[in-house]
Amino acid sequence: MQERKLLLLASIMRAHGIRGEVFMRNFTDSPQIFDDLDFLYLSKDGANEKKMTIKYVREHKEHLLIQFDEINTRNDAELLRGLSVYADSADLADDENVYLHELTDFKIYLENGDYLGRISGFLEVPGQETWIIEHESGKEIYFPVVEEFLRDVNVEESKITIAPPEGLLDIYLAEKEETPKLKKPSKKKTPEERKIFKEAKRARLEAEEKAKLAIKE
Repeated sequence: MQERKLLLLASIMRAHGIRGEVFMRNFTDSPQIFDDLDFLYLSKDGANEKKMTIKYVREHKEHLLIQFDEINTRNDAELLRGLSVYADSADLADDENVYLHELTDFKIYLENGDYLGRISGFLEVPGQETWIIEHESGKEIYFPVVEEFLRDVNVEESKITIAPPEGLLDIYLAEKEETPKLKKPSKKKTPEERKIFKEAKRARLEAEEKAKLAIKE
């Protein structure tokens, strides 16, 4: 049997209503990709996936709502929260979309041609696709994927050119100034300190003696 190759398409956000619908965050270019699919696979870590039958998918504001045949109550729908949504690559053989996982190891360049790093992973932030770019220094840059920050995506060369918002790279790549180490105070008092402490003690004793005399009088 040929091994199934799963492609990451979306993630389950939360339940909607009482009949088992769930909000789904779509990672693909178009929601129409789900129209020709009969099955999806849900998994928490990309393993032990559970095959689900699509009843319908509909758009709702900036996200998608999906209903599975196997889920009919809100309680069951809540159990799907946070799961990743995959499709069998065989079911998408004629599709020309570029899927999120396929961007792994794509080289990232700036508009001036400087090499920035490679895509090492992805971060699921509500309402925002985010790429994790591994810089040459080993530092990680969290890049929000917004159309105005993208300049070119060359799939054949596995190369992407970006124009990050001003200050973004400084946040992740700026060298941290070393905090100067404070010199620990010496436990041994200097002659001047000993003199001050001695005078303070004598003044306290004199004040106590005067107070006693005042009470007797």
